[in-house]
Amino acid sequence: PPTRTARVASAASAAMGSGKPRGINAARKLRTVRRENRWAQKRYKKAHLGTQFKCNPFGGSSHCKGIVLEKMCAAHSHQHVVLKP
Repeated sequence: PPTRTARVASAASAAMGSGKPRGINAARKLRTVRRENRWAQKRYKKAHLGTQFKCNPFGGSSHCKGIVLEKMCAAHSHQHVVLKP
């Protein structure tokens, strides 16, 4: 027969549970709670917020020639096309 301490430990674990809903109809709650808690993970939030495209001057592209600060007309070779400030 099991000892008294073994019976007390098994009874306590059965009473406490695992903190998650169980059963056939518990899938929706498990799924939604997991989806909400996923946003607490730094890597998930960084990948799915989309701020890397908004605040990055390269716009998320891997290669970029440069950032255009000011457009200037260096030589007026085409007289009919002149950029005016």
